[in-house]
Amino acid sequence: RYHKDREYALQTMAHELRTPVTNLNLITESFRSIFDELSKEGQKTFLDLCNEVQRLNRLAISSENYLSISKEAGLVSQVQHIESVNDYIEKILKPYGNILEVTKLTEDISIETDPQWLSICLLNLVENAIKHGKPPIEMRLDFDSKYLKFIVRNQGEVEIKRIDLLIKPFVKQKISQGLGLGLSITHRAVGILKGKLEFEPSPPTFTISLRR
Repeated sequence: RYHKDREYALQTMAHELRTPVTNLNLITESFRSIFDELSKEGQKTFLDLCNEVQRLNRLAISSENYLSISKEAGLVSQVQHIESVNDYIEKILKPYGNILEVTKLTEDISIETDPQWLSICLLNLVENAIKHGKPPIEMRLDFDSKYLKFIVRNQGEVEIKRIDLLIKPFVKQKISQGLGLGLSITHRAVGILKGKLEFEPSPPTFTISLRR
């Protein structure tokens, strides 16, 4: 009952957030054209505003992702051919720049998978490491005869050391300001991809393994 009440509240919030988040994005974009005309203090305030709008945007996206994969009967995987795993990773991780240390495959390969669900999984793990971990934040790609592996590691510490607890909806560390949905979303999405999600607590390391 309690979980259903929280999910209903989340459904309502996700719906109501859609319009103001869109409007805020449009407003901040309109201010970018006059950024150079602002004072230094005004520029700092504007950048702080942009960060908060992006945080709100991530919250809305996480809520919608969680709700979409909670309806298990409606799950659909759109498998596509990814010719270059290295190119795919470079594209989706480009916004993180120097924040993330990426080690690509020494020998590039192709894979058949759903690129949208995979990007949701990987970006959730990267965001989780950046927000709750300590640098260096790393993503390393590897493969063997059976699996392609995406390994995300940081040098922080975790309070919850069991993956079965981490993947429960609304479970989060004390320092987290989110809803505790990211890893639940990732776990379900990895299941859609017919892969497996593994976790090592020291140092905090998540590995997504997909069959080649």
